[in-house]
Amino acid sequence: MRKFFTFAIAALFSASLLADTALLSWQLGENGAYAEAANSITGAAGSLAEGWTIAITGNTQKNWGAGNGKIFMDPDSIMTLKNSNGAQNTVTLPEGLYASQVVFYVVTNHDTDKGLLGEFDGEICKDSVHSLKDYDHPTIITKTLETPKNAFTFTFKSKQVCFIAVVTYSDQAPEEPKPYGLLSWMLGENGTETAAAPSITGMPGSEAEDWTIALSGDPSKNWGAGGKMTYKGVEYKSLKNSNGVQITLTLPAGKYATDVEFRAVTNDDAAVGSLKEFDGESVKDTVFSLKDYSNPTIIKKELATPKNEFTFTFGGKQVCFLAIVHYEEHEEPTEAVLNTKAEVKAIKRFENGQLVIIKNGTRYNALGAQL
Repeated sequence: MRKFFTFAIAALFSASLLADTALLSWQLGENGAYAEAANSITGAAGSLAEGWTIAITGNTQKNWGAGNGKIFMDPDSIMTLKNSNGAQNTVTLPEGLYASQVVFYVVTNHDTDKGLLGEFDGEICKDSVHSLKDYDHPTIITKTLETPKNAFTFTFKSKQVCFIAVVTYSDQAPEEPKPYGLLSWMLGENGTETAAAPSITGMPGSEAEDWTIALSGDPSKNWGAGGKMTYKGVEYKSLKNSNGVQITLTLPAGKYATDVEFRAVTNDDAAVGSLKEFDGESVKDTVFSLKDYSNPTIIKKELATPKNEFTFTFGGKQVCFLAIVHYEEHEEPTEAVLNTKAEVKAIKRFENGQLVIIKNGTRYNALGAQL
């Protein structure tokens, strides 16, 4: 594992902090000195994030600055970075390193109003910064990247904040992400909105081209459009399902679903919904989010065996959702391959100078006549 610490700077931090972490602060100058105001700052030699870059990508006219206070990181205090309110920031690691988790220590640069971490790694979030200029008691926000990355983004909003960030990283390259189809209301041509129908098949250019999602429990019902959700930085209208009706999802030929991530909200102001059936089995996964499309309930389910088709049912209250379905590709289902019996081969041997062929217990001569 590569590290970017000098002895002098490393001595400022406890051993627990040093293990595969880098620290983003105003002390990104040489040997941990203060940096200089700039739109993009790269950690200098000897800093606790040597070779790492933090840039205000959402507004190139803005510069980083020193925070208005320090945050204690045993056994020393570290000067915070002052963020440009509402501008997206991008952290880029040195080549060959991949971030997996970020812990923000942050205060709002305001006496009465809270700040907010509104975006992390392309996903909308709502993590309140409730510490108001109290550098002795900063708000601690921990965020995990879905897949370790060499670069990631985050955005503080509402009010300007000052922070430091401890980033856990590895030099192990992440596995290739699984391919997926995304089921939403945007299943029309090239990802446009679809039309109300009991069964919808993704059109060319959509995120689930040739996938079919059908209200199989009641063909008199139609799909509808729900509110908007964001996935990997892209906004989609959710699917509004018919309460309690079983849904059948069919993948294109050669594709077999392995697991599903539902992002769901109950279409009700007061009552929760639930995922009550998945792949023919009764389940009880509560949809806690009540019409809060920016903070949906996430439900992850795995299929026992990869399948080209499976069912699921939401109940309790009407639910609006996105479904991210990971899949694998092969010519036939895994169970069919495993259960295929090998063809019985004929046995040939000489008996008393004559060629005898034995197949399925029957004996034949060389001309095929049964003996």
